[in-house]
Amino acid sequence: MDKLWNVTGHDSIDQRNDEASRLIDELTVNMEPMQPHERRFITDMNDRKDRNELRCSAKQLFWLRDLYGKYVLEE
Repeated sequence: MDKLWNVTGHDSIDQRNDEASRLIDELTVNMEPMQPHERRFITDMNDRKDRNELRCSAKQLFWLRDLYGKYVLEE
């Protein structure tokens, strides 16, 4: 049985954090079209990244990927 963190495509938390950091950087450029709860999530994740406290869970990474597809790829 696969655990959720196994299905992210990454073998370690460092790899998840690297992808999350990249997505956060691209998502913070234009947060205006986002819903308030999405902006709060991105702002919180960006603050954690800036404080070097980012430990992105699989669930958070999936949400970042969804937001990236919705707001960056759809432009």
